Amino acid sequence: MGDDGLSNQATFNNNTGGDIQIDRATSGGLYNLATFTNAASITIGAIAPVGWVGLLNQATFTNNTGGVIQIDRSTNYGLYSFGNPTPGTQIANVHQRGQHYNRG
Repeated sequence: MGDDGLSNQATFNNNTGGDIQIDRATSGGLYNLATFTNAASITIGAIAPVGWVGLLNQATFTNNTGGVIQIDRSTNYGLYSFGNPTPGTQIANVHQRGQHYNRG
């Protein structure tokens, strides 16, 4: 993998039935700089570490009904947000530190 497992800089929709799995990133699992909508499954760090942050949000992140986000194996933060996170359903964070940061 690279620095980030998935870097979004436009509009990204993970629609019903979608399944994103991110492992082995060196900086962060999912980096959102635009509009990200999740209505499916996102699994970050289930198999291998993903760097200092599981999900880094700097814009608008919406987790719709039916959307499930699982974050493991980040070294500092599971969810770090400067933007506008809008959780609709389940965000599970079970990495070793369990820290969250929100400035939005």
